[in-house]
Amino acid sequence: MYENKPIIYTLSLDMHGLKVFETGLDLTWALIIAYNRHHMEKVKDKKIYKKYSTILNGYDVIIGPIANDRMFYVMGQFFRTKLLTDTALIKSLSALDLGIQYTAVTEKACRQISILGSKTLEPLELVFLRKRSNINRQEGVDLSKEIIAQYRHVGRYFDEILEDETV
Repeated sequence: MYENKPIIYTLSLDMHGLKVFETGLDLTWALIIAYNRHHMEKVKDKKIYKKYSTILNGYDVIIGPIANDRMFYVMGQFFRTKLLTDTALIKSLSALDLGIQYTAVTEKACRQISILGSKTLEPLELVFLRKRSNINRQEGVDLSKEIIAQYRHVGRYFDEILEDETV
């Protein structure tokens, strides 16, 4: 029988000799997410698709904003609807203050990760963290809705960006 014993790990990544792609919270980051989540399939023959299909080639580590549930709500609005422009997306995600994540994408990078420590979460800690996560998610959605309304029609929509041959 499976035991639900979540563990939090503290890791170290030795960056020596690794090729690193670093991006901030900008349109490039959003379009990397779009490509990797298959939201660009309808423009496979366009320059933008080719650019983002190869932009991460050769990198061992990607450093960029954290992708979490609050981010996915906002990104979904950008990719699937005309409710959110690139300006509103970036303003909204910036307000969420997601933090930075390191993603090891090659075997070489993974071999350079060391586990410094671990902590098994107790049942009460897990309950607290789940409640806090739900509160954070809702606060993020509410904040994003305000920003989306404030920046409605300011900037470009995702489908407009995909059709832009200069991107």
